[in-house]
Amino acid sequence: MSRRAKLADELCQALKILADPSVVTADFRIDGHRVHFDAYEKPLTIHSYLNTTSEAGFPSESIILPSDVAYAKYWTNSMGNPTYCLHMENGDTHLQVDEYGAMNGLPHISATNVRTRKEIF
Repeated sequence: MSRRAKLADELCQALKILADPSVVTADFRIDGHRVHFDAYEKPLTIHSYLNTTSEAGFPSESIILPSDVAYAKYWTNSMGNPTYCLHMENGDTHLQVDEYGAMNGLPHISATNVRTRKEIF
């Protein structure tokens, strides 16, 4: 088997492993190099209001890395709907209104519940 064919085979095996949604971490070899995969570093696509306290207009789509989230706060309105604010390491904030899945993909972050909406910023 040629080196190119062997590399293609190794990449196919790695992609099969990564395609499984139950895989959280994986170690494999590609071209003699050990590769470690951590699912927590998969980029997340979120819809949020970036660096604002306003909910005017439509939220924009952002791609973030879970490791870039420094901390999160949330407030629950009188109807029981949560509003989350993700505070990033670079100082940005992502406001997510009525977002029940805001913490999906962020298992290392424990969101703090606050009493008033102003406190999430």
